[in-house]
Amino acid sequence: MLNDKPLVSILTICYNGTPWLKPHLESVLAQTYEPIEYILVNNGSTDSMDEMIASYRQKLESKLAKFIYIHVDKNEGVTGGMDVGLKYISGKYFTWPNADDILYPDSIKKRVAFMEQNPAYGLCYAEVDQVYEDDLNTIVGLLKRTPPTGPDTLFQDLILEKNVFFTSIGTFARTECFDKVNPTRFMPHNEAGENYQMLLPLSYAYPCGYLNDKSGKYVIRRHSASHGIDEINFYRRVKDLLQKTLNRMDIPQQEKLFWQGVVKRKYCKQKLKVYVKKCLKFFHINYNLIKKLYSK
Repeated sequence: MLNDKPLVSILTICYNGTPWLKPHLESVLAQTYEPIEYILVNNGSTDSMDEMIASYRQKLESKLAKFIYIHVDKNEGVTGGMDVGLKYISGKYFTWPNADDILYPDSIKKRVAFMEQNPAYGLCYAEVDQVYEDDLNTIVGLLKRTPPTGPDTLFQDLILEKNVFFTSIGTFARTECFDKVNPTRFMPHNEAGENYQMLLPLSYAYPCGYLNDKSGKYVIRRHSASHGIDEINFYRRVKDLLQKTLNRMDIPQQEKLFWQGVVKRKYCKQKLKVYVKKCLKFFHINYNLIKKLYSK
C-alpha cells in the first residue's frame, strides 16, 4: 500500500557543528512520522563534518524518503545556507531546526496532524524545551508563545519581540504559503536573522496555529557566539535586517512606512537603554535596582 501521507522537509544548516551534530541526527532518525525529506547544508565547514555525514549516510538514506547533503564552499552566514537549502524543499510542510536542536520522536507527526486539521494556517508554533549542551537530559527552561485570546498579533509581536521566541525548531510552515510570500525562496546572505526573514512574511499573510505540545529541545551553548556581543552593533544590524525584510514584503507602502517607523523607535529605545546601563556601570550603580525603584 502506497504511503499517501504528505512529505515533510527538514532543512538544517550547519557550520563547524560536528561536536553537537550527532544528537540532532539521531533525533531525525528517531522520527515516528514518514515520509521525511532531510536536507542538510554543510555551510562551508572546516571541521570533520563530511566524514561524520559519510558515517551516517546509509542510516539516513535507509530511514528517510530522501536525504540531500549539500556542501557549500564558502560560509556566508546562516541565511546564505538557507538561501541554498530552501531551493531543494519539495515537501508539503517544512521546518528548519538548527544543527544542535533535538527533535522529539513525535514532533513531525503531531505537527503534520495539526496542520492537516487546520488548512487555513500558514504556519504553526509549538513549545520548546531548553537544555544545556553538557546536560541534554535536564530541562532548564521552556520557550512558548501564549496563544492570543483575541485577534492574533504575531506579526507585530515578532517586530516588537513580545511574547515570541526565535528558535526555529518550534516553527512549522506550509510550503505552498511560503512560496506565495517568497516565490523565489531567496534569502539575502547575512550573518543571522533567518527567522525574521522566514516568519515576518508568513505571519503577515497567513494565520498561525498554536500546538499545545513540545517539539523538541533547544540546546543552550555556554560559549555561543552571541555571548559578549557588542549590543549597539547587534541592535543596528537587527534594525537594518528588519527594515530590509519589510522592504521586500508585498504590503501597502503606507503600512510599510508605519512598521519601519515602529522598528526605528524600538531600536532607538534599546540603544538608549544600553547607554544608560553603561553610564550606571561606570558610576557603580545597579541598573536593575534603579529600574525597580522607578517602576513603583
